[in-house]
Amino acid sequence: MSKHTLGPWRTGGEHGFHIHETTGQQNCLAIANMHDTSKPNEEIVANARLIAASPELLIAAQSAFKLLEWVAVNRDALGKGGMHPRDSDAWLYLSIAIEKATGKQVEIHED
Repeated sequence: MSKHTLGPWRTGGEHGFHIHETTGQQNCLAIANMHDTSKPNEEIVANARLIAASPELLIAAQSAFKLLEWVAVNRDALGKGGMHPRDSDAWLYLSIAIEKATGKQVEIHED
């Protein structure tokens, strides 16, 4: 799978329907155009904003996953009992989101 266009991405256009990279140049790369007359404008703009936030959300998910993985590996040294981080909804949904965004299975380091 090829790499995505690096962020940050921004929404633009008269109604915020266009998602484009932020390059500081007049001619920037369009990522997506949102046009759906069956949905209210507010929903289309909200979807465009969510798509524009994707690069930062991927970085946040990868960072949070690494933190959870570190906690899982160092759990005994930290003296923490209870639920293992890999059994949490956060672990599950972070790994699903990262795999969906990157097209690669998340590599899990065993404790």
